[in-house]
Amino acid sequence: GLVLGQLGRYEEALACSEKLIELDPKDGFAWGMKGLALLSLERYEEALLSYEKAIELGGKPDFIFFNRALALIALNRWNEGFAAFDDAVGRFRDQAQPVTISLISIINRLFSQAADPAIWRRQLGSLVEVCLKYKILSALGIGVVRSISTLMSPMVSDEAARARLEVWRELVGN
Repeated sequence: GLVLGQLGRYEEALACSEKLIELDPKDGFAWGMKGLALLSLERYEEALLSYEKAIELGGKPDFIFFNRALALIALNRWNEGFAAFDDAVGRFRDQAQPVTISLISIINRLFSQAADPAIWRRQLGSLVEVCLKYKILSALGIGVVRSISTLMSPMVSDEAARARLEVWRELVGN
């Protein structure tokens, strides 16, 4: 299932994960892999349920916790998503790659879904709080840099780009 997912064959990865769960319904990793396939298919509610089942069964891989946060955020449950992200960072703060990948996903979703600078300020402020708490503000900076194509796409007006920059400077300084 993992390789199928990496190849972008998410329906097949989902079927593989479901087969594993059928063979061993208490396999937390298989439930996490099912969640990953569902998240990739943008079936966020089902992905969230799979991640919660994986955690309930004692699934420990970092992707389960970070992707649970991403599923919540994709469902516009931002406060719960940030709480789940905080939990994931608290568990895995020494693992830079999943933290950075999650931050990139959160930033991309925030700026692609919301057009209101007040929403950016509130959500980005919550994200900055988590990053300050765990001293990973540099990872947030990396996430922003890697999200430049979303933040500054041709579809973004100069006014929106300036507003995003102002919000960023307000929250973290120059």
